[in-house]
This record gives sequence, C-alpha cells and structure tokens, in this order.
Amino acid sequence: MEQAIPVARKLNEKLGAHFFVTYYSPSAEPFLKNFPAKIGCVGLPIDLRKLYNILFDEVKIDKMFFVRYDIWPGLFETCLQRKIEHCWYQIRRAIA
Repeated sequence: MEQAIPVARKLNEKLGAHFFVTYYSPSAEPFLKNFPAKIGCVGLPIDLRKLYNILFDEVKIDKMFFVRYDIWPGLFETCLQRKIEHCWYQIRRAIA
C-alpha cells in the first residue's frame, strides 16, 4: 500500500485521478488515511469474481492498478472481462 501512495499522488496532481482502494491485509489500514484522492476503500477477504462484479456494478472503474503482491486472479480476470484498462506497478513474477 505504501508503495502506491506516491504514484497515486502524482496521478491525482497530473490527471485529477481519484481512487477506490482495495486491500487484503489489515496491515494496509494505517496507510489508508494518507492515501490521496481516495473515494472509498474496502478489504477483499476472498478472491471471488461474483464480489468484484457487485463492486464494479456500484463503482465506476476506469483503470485498475495492481501493486506488488496484490495480483488476484479473479480480480484480474474480471477486469479483462469488463475491458477495464489495467497497469502493473512493482510486480515481480515468483519463480518456483
């Protein structure tokens, strides 16, 4: 979460972007108060496409940013199905 704050700040300054923030771990919560241009936030306890469709029906999402460890297959596939533009930030592929 903390890695996304400087990027979000610049996107807000340069483009007027606003953000609906999702997170998995409660350890992200302290960073939410400093997240710039936040229109809302929600913890995602489980990766279910059904939940993302409900969320995307309620909140207009133009672009999705995936940050570091927040690569959820269901969320990513829902973005693809709904043709939501997406970007990757500080992503590394784990090699098994």
